[in-house]
Amino acid sequence: MYSISSIAKKILSLGEKEKVRITHLKLQKLFYFAQGWHLACIKKSLFDEDLQAWDHGPVVFPLYKKCRGAGPYNVIKQDLFPKKTEKITGESLELLKAVFKQYKQYSGTALEFISHQHKPWQIAYSKGRNSLIEKEDIRLFFRQHYLGK
Repeated sequence: MYSISSIAKKILSLGEKEKVRITHLKLQKLFYFAQGWHLACIKKSLFDEDLQAWDHGPVVFPLYKKCRGAGPYNVIKQDLFPKKTEKITGESLELLKAVFKQYKQYSGTALEFISHQHKPWQIAYSKGRNSLIEKEDIRLFFRQHYLGK
């Protein structure tokens, strides 16, 4: 598992490299998709923190606390995160790059809309705003919906 700072910095560096705008809203949704694919394909969490079902889709609360000053629609800068973070490697790095490649063309709002169609968010949100999205629900959904397993 990796720290949210390491993952955020990697996503932001991919965005800078490819000239893709990464807003706080988009970063939150990319975390959700990265966690879902990681759970489904690698069968373990990419990061330890839980996702919560907020009005605007899945949110990693500690990431929200780091980025909230930027607002949901402003571009996030790498300097919000520590200079030194662990390096993401191996299959986790390859998966993160693949997730970025798959979803980079979508705005944060579009990714929010997509995440609202996903059962894990719907199940958690039906229990109340900001409810925990169970990792097992995420894993099962991504395996069934995207991998057909």
